[in-house]
Formats: sequence, structure tokens, C-alpha cells
Amino acid sequence: MRECPERTIEVIDTKAVAGAQRFQVLAAAMAAEKGWPIEQIRERLEQIHQQTELLFTVETLKYLAYGGRIGRVKAIAGSLLNVKPVIRLDEDGVLTTQGQAHSRKGARVAIVKELIKTFGTDEPLWVTVLHGRWPEEAALLAEELNDALNIERMDSIRISTILGIHTGPGV
Repeated sequence: MRECPERTIEVIDTKAVAGAQRFQVLAAAMAAEKGWPIEQIRERLEQIHQQTELLFTVETLKYLAYGGRIGRVKAIAGSLLNVKPVIRLDEDGVLTTQGQAHSRKGARVAIVKELIKTFGTDEPLWVTVLHGRWPEEAALLAEELNDALNIERMDSIRISTILGIHTGPGV
């Protein structure tokens, strides 16, 4: 481990993961580079947290069951019924079910509708589309978001292997 006595290190609970956390990390790095005081950075990160939505779906529920995020019975029933949950990271950093569909397309439509409900269609947005091993599915979602929302910036990124362990490749 390298020591950096000339640096101040702050630990901040982003109450976020993946793309939602990415926005805060990028904002903190840019603000620190510009010399913002730590309290101003903290305030900005809280604003970003309040303005960020993280919604996702998974191809199968088995990985959420393996990780203890849902019960095995729910995972089996969901698999039999071909359920594609729409999951949201709430303000406290807890995963909640926002809705469900019976196809990937239906889940994409539900995600788009939820974002329209939250942000409307006029507000300029910076969107990050994350995927496990489905760049084609991510591209479809990105296209649907572009058609429905006022996207100022769109990024598409593959999730980390750590997240993939919990969600599976079909996130």
C-alpha cells in the first residue's frame, strides 16, 4: 500500500452501485480536480444521488437466489412463469421490485415507462446502459431510451464481474 500523507481521503457512502455510483465517482473526481472543498463535493454527490435512478432486469432469477437476494421458491416460480423483474435501487441503496414483465422486450418497455414517469420527456439526461454479456440487448434499450427521452449523453458499459456474480450474464 502506498502512503500519501499529502492527500486527504474521504469515505462517502454513495448508497449506489454500478452506473448510479459511477455518476457520483466521476463528479467527485472532477470537483476535486477543480479544487472544490470536501463539503461542497459531499453536497453535490447528495444532489446527484437524489437525481439518479437505477433500474435493471435479469434474464433469470437463479443468480439473485444464489446470492440470497430472493428466495429459492420465488426464483423457481419466476423461472416457470418466465418473469423478468424490473428492479430499482431505492434512495437507501436497497433493491426493490418496481414491476415485472414476461419478456425482455416487456422489461425494456417497463424501464422506459418508469424513466418517463420519473423524468418526463423534456429534461436532458445522462444515461448509462449497463449489461452483462448482452451488448445487443443493451443497444436495443439504448435505442428505445433515445426514442422516448431527451438523452444528452448516452454511455453503454459492461458490468463488473462482481455484479455479474449476483445478477448473471443476462442483466
